[in-house]
Amino acid sequence: MKGRQPLSKRVFPAALIVIAVLGLVTCSNKSDSDDGSSSSTSKPIGTTEFFGVRPTTTTSTTTLLGPRVPGRVPGSGQVITVLARSELKKTARQMAADFNQASPGYQVLLTLASGPDTGTLLRSGKKFDIVLENRKHMDSFSEENLVIWSPLAFAHQVPVIVVAPGNPKGVRDLSSFGADPTSISGVCTPLRNCGRVALILFNRSLIRPAPDVTLLRARAVIAAIQKGEIDVSILDGVKAASHPLSVEAISISSTVNVIAARWNLSSATDSTGAGAFSDFVFSGAGSAILAKYGLYPPAL
Repeated sequence: MKGRQPLSKRVFPAALIVIAVLGLVTCSNKSDSDDGSSSSTSKPIGTTEFFGVRPTTTTSTTTLLGPRVPGRVPGSGQVITVLARSELKKTARQMAADFNQASPGYQVLLTLASGPDTGTLLRSGKKFDIVLENRKHMDSFSEENLVIWSPLAFAHQVPVIVVAPGNPKGVRDLSSFGADPTSISGVCTPLRNCGRVALILFNRSLIRPAPDVTLLRARAVIAAIQKGEIDVSILDGVKAASHPLSVEAISISSTVNVIAARWNLSSATDSTGAGAFSDFVFSGAGSAILAKYGLYPPAL
């Protein structure tokens, strides 16, 4: 009589069979999704927010952020569609909300998308009354006839020195990034835009930088200042203005400062609403919103 096989020899072949079956099922599901027959839906591009009275019909990506206006019929008024780069999220949201309050005859449907996704949305055939993008992308959209207005420069983005709130080290200028024993400085890696901009500033200021810490990204800079790991760094004004409780911004002399980004406005519809929203962006109220979030008029 043969002896019974060890447990490991009996279980192992069975495990191989189970794994093989699971692999076939997985491959089958994958092929279903590859040919488009899967029931799963693709992730929507960008996020959409509605400013004004809630429209009569909404989608899962529509969020009501604007207040209800007394006496306004839900869904009434011309809807202006705005596409904005996600970096301008706070600026675009306040522009939409304040425009809605100042112009009750209009409502704003704001879509926020990352850099590659703004182009994807426009190339898919979607028409937006207003498009807010950086100059490089907007020039490309104009060449492809995705927008029909000549791009209008509405803001410049410049870097600032960032310190802890209250500026406890008394930082005044870029000299803190030299061999300064009184403060710990940190800059982004040159692989990031914030690091490349910092190097340009140091060259223009004739400062030989001696940063104590190199950080991977802007978010890491803000966290390091919050934790007290560094005292001073350089970020673009928009990032700094987005974290007013975490960092304090110190302006850099205009004689050495550099433009980190140029923002342009255009339209794909040339509608009346597009003209009205554009006028608001270039108005005094619009300029105040830009300044609040670290942006400057093109002339500066």
